[in-house]
Amino acid sequence: MRTVTEEKRSIIGARLPRVDSIEKLSGSVQYAADLKFPDMLYAALLRSPHPHARIISINTRKAEEIPGVKAIISRDNAPRFLFNSSCPLLDVEGDQVIFDDWVRYVGEPVAGVAAVDIDTARVALASIEVRYETLPFVLHSESAIGLASPCVREKGSNIAFEIGTNQESIDFDKAIEKSDYVFRGKYSTASVQQCAMEPHVCVSKYDDSGRLTVWSSTQIPFRLRSTLSKALGLSVGKVRIIRPPLGGGFGAKEQMIVEPYSALLAMKTRKPVKLEYTREEEFTVGSRRHACNVELETGVSKDGTFTARGADVILQVGAYLSHAPGVMSKAFAHFLMLYKAATSRFDGKCVYTNTSLSGACRGYGAPQIVFAIERQVDEICRELELDQLEFRIRNSYTMGDVDPVTNFKIETGANEASIRAAAEKAGWNNRFSPKAFGELRRGMGIARYMYSTSAKPWWPEASEALAIINEDGSVNVVTCAVDLGTGITTGLAQIAAHELQVDASMINISKESDTETYPLDTGAYASRTTYVAGGAVKLAAADARQKLLSAASRILGVDLDELDAKDGKVYSKLHHEKSVSYGEVVKKCRTALEGSSTILGRGFFEPKGNGPTFGAQIAEVEVDVKTGQTKVLRIVAALDVGKAINPANIEGQVHGSIQMGVGYALSECLKWNEAGEIINPSFLDYKLIAALDMPKIDVIILESPDPSGPYGAKGVGEQPVVPTAAAVLNAVNDAIGVSIRDLPATSEKIYRAINAQNN
Repeated sequence: MRTVTEEKRSIIGARLPRVDSIEKLSGSVQYAADLKFPDMLYAALLRSPHPHARIISINTRKAEEIPGVKAIISRDNAPRFLFNSSCPLLDVEGDQVIFDDWVRYVGEPVAGVAAVDIDTARVALASIEVRYETLPFVLHSESAIGLASPCVREKGSNIAFEIGTNQESIDFDKAIEKSDYVFRGKYSTASVQQCAMEPHVCVSKYDDSGRLTVWSSTQIPFRLRSTLSKALGLSVGKVRIIRPPLGGGFGAKEQMIVEPYSALLAMKTRKPVKLEYTREEEFTVGSRRHACNVELETGVSKDGTFTARGADVILQVGAYLSHAPGVMSKAFAHFLMLYKAATSRFDGKCVYTNTSLSGACRGYGAPQIVFAIERQVDEICRELELDQLEFRIRNSYTMGDVDPVTNFKIETGANEASIRAAAEKAGWNNRFSPKAFGELRRGMGIARYMYSTSAKPWWPEASEALAIINEDGSVNVVTCAVDLGTGITTGLAQIAAHELQVDASMINISKESDTETYPLDTGAYASRTTYVAGGAVKLAAADARQKLLSAASRILGVDLDELDAKDGKVYSKLHHEKSVSYGEVVKKCRTALEGSSTILGRGFFEPKGNGPTFGAQIAEVEVDVKTGQTKVLRIVAALDVGKAINPANIEGQVHGSIQMGVGYALSECLKWNEAGEIINPSFLDYKLIAALDMPKIDVIILESPDPSGPYGAKGVGEQPVVPTAAAVLNAVNDAIGVSIRDLPATSEKIYRAINAQNN
């Protein structure tokens, strides 16, 4: 185990600037919204004002007569093929069509218009007449479970998906009875929006040969192609997805949102059609993190170990299933992974409600369940006067154990090291007295996580890449890996440069994706990109290097084993004067003198395991007992990354995750009124943590290399968001002596808790 320091390092571990930094700083990057085509039309969607209704009729005659309107789509002329908007890796049953006879949430699309400009399209929407039969609706997941609750779907239950342990509940009940102490608690998390700066947007074009091309701001080009072809009734070979550079995603773009409407209008008009969401649409109908209710029942022995751990989890799905099974499965996994116990019980229910779609969001189910677990752990330690660090270490999985979810042996990890490193940096053992600051009370809280890298074994994991050496010695790396703004293209360039022993400036890496011409990659999700796509790039570069050496061996008349390659030259290790540049080798190959037209390396990587990552965060807060206003002063984050390919990128991921985590803890929350409408659909009313609200952040990067990852690298994109909310709320508890169990812990909520305690 080692901590990354600032000493001079090889290109693997170097703090290189991002390869796309100049384009982004200059504003020259062409995002999907910047695309323009001749005769391009603009689309807008008519949305339901009701949370639940049956559509009786749709009259588009007036809208069709408006000059500039080119096409109108609705249930009357749209295909009705079922799909799941999450674009699942495996074929799962769909519960959604492009337009249905029913609407199940406020804002669900009812019709779409393509016109010569967006203003004309919106005028046309206002002219469409829709008659509805309103139906009973339900907005809250716990209410939706009741037998008397209105049904969101045309079936007898709102339970969309269930998952749980196979262990008999009687075993768990016996373990609880034998426990020295039993703790029970209910915890809840709110629904929050990913808030990527770039909204959902796509441009679709349908040509006379029947081929559909879609330029989409998506995290999952190949999966989107599969789902879109299913929704439209087209063969996969007739659909092409081109992914321009993304302006953020955080999971919001890991499902099909705008694409079928733009595509269908393009098919009707035979013209390019752009559909771009407004910020209000992003909040109301884009995508969001699932709200979650967790009920925990935990047995503890006198020696401070868990004897039994039980959880009942209810996830608010919204009107359609989308990512809910995956998110709940991830919550289940993290419940089992986080702490050991002699017996465990988990019951998870995904529940339909008449609200907009929930989907993927950074952490994918882990922030919800970890918040509940780590809050209860803090409560247990305070009640039993146990050391909060030692209790967590004692009950955690570590190297040599078998991951209870993947069944892979844990061969790498920095569980204890991360907790102790964070504690030392934060001064945990010398922390202050909460009452020492008068009306401003300070407190410290700790929380930890154990997180997987990639989706194996739940989903198939693989990635392909190409590495092509050019006649000037530069290298083109072709990969469909998606950079959401994380800097992954820089990390992949470093991997290729290291493998080929050239400067990173010699690597030209693809910044877009194209399902027609690029090799397969399943997308940006599950903190998999460096691990899986990086593995493919490493193999592709290594293959190119081997072919380079083989060709140079023939050119120089030197045995292959005698050659090495470095700094753009192939040379004899015995006679250094015998050398040839990479470019010269390529030129000779391309003139067919060496029997090959190009030097192209191929890499296919399928991980054999799933290296777990460990981490811990300590938060320091200040609470004004007169107002409840809480300021996060500092967060120390220690995390195991396997191998740091680019520490600067990692630190950026940590800072961004903590920004999301602090907002999740204290301020962010989508709010619905009784009519099913979201009432805070703007950055003015939806309270994000801004730059001036950010705490001081100390990042401790620990390296515990995973033998299956490229140079030992593991995932880091999602992990740091997982423990933040729990660490912050544990610090609030330390400061004011009140345990708050539901998010967000707003100033008003904290103020009321303080007053309730005092009264």
